[in-house]
Amino acid sequence: LPASLGLFKINFLLTYFAAANLELFSFNRVGLWIFQHISIIHSPKMKNVLLRLFILTFIAGGIIVCAAGCSNNNDYEIYGAIHGVITDISSGQPLDNATVVLSPSGLSIQTDVNGSYKFENLEIQQYTVTVQKLGYQANRKVISVVPGEDFQVDIQLTQIPQ
Repeated sequence: LPASLGLFKINFLLTYFAAANLELFSFNRVGLWIFQHISIIHSPKMKNVLLRLFILTFIAGGIIVCAAGCSNNNDYEIYGAIHGVITDISSGQPLDNATVVLSPSGLSIQTDVNGSYKFENLEIQQYTVTVQKLGYQANRKVISVVPGEDFQVDIQLTQIPQ
């Protein structure tokens, strides 16, 4: 019976400890409770278990607090994006398969069937967006990308007369 009583106490303490993990700032109360109960326990094994739980309480508390406050996830964006639609200047129709070049990065993309394009995760600087399509005059726009912003840069192309 005493062995099962000891296991019951350990199980109770572990359950209490796990429940305390749900609250970020409960570690001081749990640690204090464990520390107060070490002195009234007569079994050396049980004191050892409580002492280890007391130490783990503060280690786990520090890890959780650090994980919440010391993460590498920044609350701000460090990159920007540029997107837009390429259209025919006279008809307003979107132009698919137009080549959109982003300088100075050298990135290049083809527009989709809706004339849309998008460059993401761009470093913060000034870019020139140049659009070319067979049968059309090239056109370009200059844009300064700022952190966390997605700039819409729509460009119209003029068809070359034949």
